[in-house]
Amino acid sequence: MKDFSKLGIILLCVVVSLVSFTFWFMNSLPVPESKLNKLEVGMNGEQVERIIGAPNFQEGKYVWGYSRRFLWSSVRVHFSTNGSFLRYAPDY
Repeated sequence: MKDFSKLGIILLCVVVSLVSFTFWFMNSLPVPESKLNKLEVGMNGEQVERIIGAPNFQEGKYVWGYSRRFLWSSVRVHFSTNGSFLRYAPDY
């Protein structure tokens, strides 16, 4: 009987670890935050693309979107009407 309770505790720990990792992975940003922090206001699209890569999608003319398969989160990069970088917005 004691062996089953130890096995149950071990199995519970494994399941909780896997579920925690899955939630952490699915909520992580598609672009590393260290790269996003290198973006400076006023950069042009070419400079932004050199740092964080090509966007996966665009929303209108002035918003680039970055996402990754199996992730819930995305990042939107906003540009001004003259094409210079304004800000990024993580969407969890």
